[in-house]
Order: sequence, then C-alpha cells, then structure tokens
Amino acid sequence: MDGNKFLVIGIGDDGPSGLPASTLEIIRRAEFLAGGERHLSFFPDHPAEKMMVKSNLKELAIRLEAGMSRNEQMVVLASGDPMFFGVGGYLAKIFPPDRMDVRPAPSAMQLAFAAAHIPWDEAALVSVHAKPLERLLAPARSADVIGVFTEDGTTPGKIAAFLTSHGLGDFDAIICERLGNERQSVRRFPLAELNGHVFDPLNTVILIRRKPIDATAARQSTEAHSDAYRLDIGLPEESFVHRKPKLGLITKSEIRILSLAKLQLFDAAVVWDIGAGSGSVSIEAARIASHGTIYAIEKNVEDIENVRENIARFGTSHVRPVHGTAPDVLSEIADNPDAVFIGGSAGRMRDILDIAARRLRPGGRIVLNLATVENLAETIATLKTLTLAYELIQVQISRGAPILEMTRFEALNPVTIVTAWENKP
Repeated sequence: MDGNKFLVIGIGDDGPSGLPASTLEIIRRAEFLAGGERHLSFFPDHPAEKMMVKSNLKELAIRLEAGMSRNEQMVVLASGDPMFFGVGGYLAKIFPPDRMDVRPAPSAMQLAFAAAHIPWDEAALVSVHAKPLERLLAPARSADVIGVFTEDGTTPGKIAAFLTSHGLGDFDAIICERLGNERQSVRRFPLAELNGHVFDPLNTVILIRRKPIDATAARQSTEAHSDAYRLDIGLPEESFVHRKPKLGLITKSEIRILSLAKLQLFDAAVVWDIGAGSGSVSIEAARIASHGTIYAIEKNVEDIENVRENIARFGTSHVRPVHGTAPDVLSEIADNPDAVFIGGSAGRMRDILDIAARRLRPGGRIVLNLATVENLAETIATLKTLTLAYELIQVQISRGAPILEMTRFEALNPVTIVTAWENKP
C-alpha cells in the first residue's frame, strides 16, 4: 500500500470473512486503523494505532493528513459502500483523488433490496442517520418505493409516527435486520404496527406504498388540493409567532421571497440566518433546503423562543436556534455556510461580513436587508474592502388596503436588498 495515500475499505456484517485475501493483507499491514466500534471489534488483536470514528470526522482527516506526511500505512473501515452516505464521501471532499483509494462492499441498501426481492432502480433513497426525519417528506409524497438508512433500533417506529402525523401513512415497511449475517431477518409491517416497536440497531427500512401513485390521479389531486401541493413561499407574517405589535421585527413576505431567491438555495444547503428575529427566513429556507441545516442566530431571548415555537409549528427540526450576538457566536457553528442572510447586525456589520466572507463556501451568497442609508453605506464600503462582487436592488412594496368600500395602496418602508458573492476574475 502506498504510504502517500490511505485506503477506505467497506466491510459488511459478516466481518473479515466477507473480504478478499488481498484486502485482509492490506488491513494486516496497516499502522493506523480507524473505523466505528463495530468495525474495530472485528480486529481486536490488531497491533495498529486505532481510532474510533463517531462524530470526530474532522479529527480523523487531520490524523490521516499527518500520517501521510510520515508515509504511514493507514486504513479506514466503513460499513458497506463508503461512498454511499458514508465516511468516504466526507473524506473525498477534503482529499484529492490521488490521496485515497476506496474498496467498497455491497451497501446495506443493496443487501436490503436483494433480501426483500424488490428492484431498486427507481427507488428513492434517503438517510435519516443523524439527519432530521423531514428528509422523508419529499420522497414520501412522490415515490412508491423508498429505501431508508436508519439511526438505531427505534428509528422504524419514529419513521412510522412521523409519516402518519403528516398524513403519509399509506406505506408498508420492510424491516431488514443484520443484513449479510446468519441472523439476517426480513419482515414486513403496516406502518401502524411499528409504533413503539424496537428492532436490531443494524436495520435498513424499505417503504412500499400500498397504492402506487397514478400520475393522472396525482395531477387531479394536486388541482383539487392546491394549498397542500403548490409552491408555497412568502408566507404571511401572521403565520409566524413573533413579537407584537412590532411587526418590523419580521421580514415582510414580499421581501422574504426576493431574498430567498437571491440566496440561491439548494436541497442540502447550510444557511446562516443572522439576526433571525422570529425565524421567518430560517423557516422558509428550511422548506427549500429540506436536507440542509439552517442556523437561526438571534441575540434576543424572547425572539429565540419564538424561533423555537415556529420550528415546532412548521415541523422544521433542521433549523438550529443559536442564542447569542453575531459575530461572537459564529465561531460556535462548525458548518461553513452556502448562504448567509443578514437581517440585523446590532452595529457590527463589518465584523459579521468579514467572517461570513471568509467562511462562505465556493459559489455561496450573502444577502442583506437594509433599511437605513447609513447601514447601506457601511455595507458597500466593507464589501469593497473584502473585494466581493455585489448588486443592489431597492424594493418599495405597496399593499392594497380597504378604504370605505374602495381600495387604496398602503406603502411599506423601502428595503435595499444587497447580494454579495466571491469576485472571480
């Protein structure tokens, strides 16, 4: 094995017996061996330095970098296919292709569909391992077959309760336990029977819709229940819990729509909402970035409680409230952002923009809502200092309001929306 690279090896529940001799020889020669507790237990007498991998992926990457500088023989053990919702995907984002090799085993998902005798070429695949159950909503509304990587033995029951609570209980669940092991089990249940049921911690779930979706019927249902299915952003201010009568503390619906468009969010985006107030932008960002993580950063105690209540109201558990003043609390957030929304700065705009610009991921956007010319002037000067590209739009919204038996237009305060991004030549 080349000491200038490390090897990521997929291993099944059958352990070393399922690995070819050449792979076992590589593991035998390893000077550093990393993996989950179960993976390392397959090699209890191995003399290598060992590192148990849990949530310490950053530390693992640092150790691998140090080991390559010393030409150490290093192996990372992972479940099944390391590049399929596994540690390999994380490491591939950090190390170039010539620094790592990957030897996959069949993934638990492959084994599950094979054991259940169900083709999976058109199945929706999702992981709720250390991820919010909201990830299930989109596929549960559109797919007939869903493969789910789970967290532990209680996850199937949680999945059942979650889908049922959202009116999506028309599934059977096939629970596949100990795949590839002599104790392998494949059982089918209606969702209603899963509540409170605990399974083996090593389980994979396949959801099968009882009545497959008919495209024509789905379209007719969409037309008949448009409120449930149509694109729904720019929720009214009254939808959110917020401090009253100070409606200025919540981003107006029309401004929110434009700001969300400028953020250019995607399904797995990491978002910082700085000066979150009631969390209206965070909530709407979470409905777009359903597989992402949104950090709602707010210094006011009353507002942060409103954020929590809105998270519960809209079922967006992947919004994380962060109580504190920016930029001081930004160092507590490990995830670098794909998008940063700044709705309030508490007089520290320069410092906030500096940190946001340094930590923004490639292709990311910073969007600000500004109501005063002083803040606008400071923002433009700071963006120039940071050599960020930017655009400005000023939005003047007027809403229809009744006057006697007629309608007049009532103006809202104008808002300048600033969008900034990395200035590439």
